[in-house]
Amino acid sequence: MQFTLPEAWADFLAFLKSSGAWADIPKRERLYIYKAGSDLKKGRLGAARAGRLFDRYAPGRYEFRQVVFRAD
Repeated sequence: MQFTLPEAWADFLAFLKSSGAWADIPKRERLYIYKAGSDLKKGRLGAARAGRLFDRYAPGRYEFRQVVFRAD
């Protein structure tokens, strides 16, 4: 399934909270995740940072690819 970054972020948060993993994440790290979500809304969450968060808190659930196309 292919997602945009905002769609993947929403799925990521829903997964964390529904899987029970959210309760095991220290408060400081949960605040960092919320900050990243806020940065996404402001256009400041880069693909690399989102990918690191996905890999850390949901390893194997997401495959993150960055693609560049040349427009001719």
